[in-house]
Amino acid sequence: MQATFPHPSGSSSLLSAFRATESEWLAYAFYTNKISGILSGAFDANLWQRLVVQVADTEPTVRHGIFALGNLFRHYGVSDGMSECVCPRCRQALRHYNKAISSFAQYMQRPRDQLTIDVALLSCLIFICIESYRLNDRIAISLITKGCGMIAEAMPRALATQTVAIDSGLLNLFDRLWLLSSMFGHHIPRPSQRPASPTSTLGQLPLEGTIQTARDRLHEIITLVQSLRLRVFQAQMKSMSVSERVATITSLQQEQQTVLLLLENWQSGLQGLIDRQGLHSFRDSQAWSILTVHWLITKIRAGASMDPSEIDSEDQSEDFRNLVAVAEGSLVQHPQESEANDFSFEPGFLPALYLTARKCRDSVTRRKALELMSLASGKEGLWYRSELRCITARVIELEEGLAVLGSQDQLGTVNQKPIRFYDILADLNYRHGGRTYVNVTYLMYDADSDSRWRTARETLTITE
Repeated sequence: MQATFPHPSGSSSLLSAFRATESEWLAYAFYTNKISGILSGAFDANLWQRLVVQVADTEPTVRHGIFALGNLFRHYGVSDGMSECVCPRCRQALRHYNKAISSFAQYMQRPRDQLTIDVALLSCLIFICIESYRLNDRIAISLITKGCGMIAEAMPRALATQTVAIDSGLLNLFDRLWLLSSMFGHHIPRPSQRPASPTSTLGQLPLEGTIQTARDRLHEIITLVQSLRLRVFQAQMKSMSVSERVATITSLQQEQQTVLLLLENWQSGLQGLIDRQGLHSFRDSQAWSILTVHWLITKIRAGASMDPSEIDSEDQSEDFRNLVAVAEGSLVQHPQESEANDFSFEPGFLPALYLTARKCRDSVTRRKALELMSLASGKEGLWYRSELRCITARVIELEEGLAVLGSQDQLGTVNQKPIRFYDILADLNYRHGGRTYVNVTYLMYDADSDSRWRTARETLTITE
């Protein structure tokens, strides 16, 4: 039986223009009343609660995507068996997901003048969300690549004709997904070659700026730090003359100081924005806590970016403690209300707590960060809590001498005591025999060894 019902929000100005079965309306209502708020997180209500619902009224691709999400999120929560689940809700979700994919294929066959880039990107975004929730991260990353490619293709026409407008929220979101993908070792071209803010002004927030402006500026600085760390690593690995190495390192050190100044200016700019606009209650919000934690971990990563052994992290001990304190305050104040809340589309506290537990040299602080990870969402974008906790616990064991690598995975004779890992490289996890595994590579820099770089590899079984 099909019927047309008013929009579940109860708004008299929004009446749904499509027909659906009773079960579809239940899924739709669950999305509009619950899931859209979860996916919005602390910042993106306009996208998930307004734009997605608005487009769903006329586009079956997005509408079936909503039906799929409405069923999927009524599952019992994120778990390592999600990708294999065949419960009634997941089967229903997959049916609508397949319909959404079919509708998307039909949509893309329309004449170009009947295609809207926002509809294509929203469809791609919903597909990414579904695959991320089901722990199919390889597919999610391939979809991120697809979405970034669509933007890259559309941008030249948009600039040339000024007739193709891409929603700024979608543009910024795919730019963040591009950075997220690169953090997982999947480097793709940046989706939009928008004129970047001059480096000297990135840390400054305009007088009429908003919290969203502050978030976007911080994202640009995080991008600079990620690039800096990658180029430092490449310089350390590259064979070059002494003079060339000195020149390269000097240039990178200057860039590091610039980035640290940008971060300092950004933080003072955010405080000024809050004071000017009377947003004092914002300091009690989850959004403020997330921005602060992201700023602190970026400051830590920038400060340690020039040291290949990363053993100077003691210098950031106060920042680590502040990060843990802010995260704890927010996670306790804003606990997960239900298992449906066990997923967030974009990173919140989980990545910063993971990096803190991995890098902080104070045992109490790093173990507190590990403990707090259990209060974060089960999945934040591509960051999977069970996997991160498993890796972190293992790193702490190895660095604190509570365990040793197996004989086949040994680093060899290591002069550095205690062991300090430069980085941990984790492949995307995989399922086998009903269990979830992740292959981990430990990278260590030993300045006193003839071969400065050492690696060891082992497979970890993921358990909560």
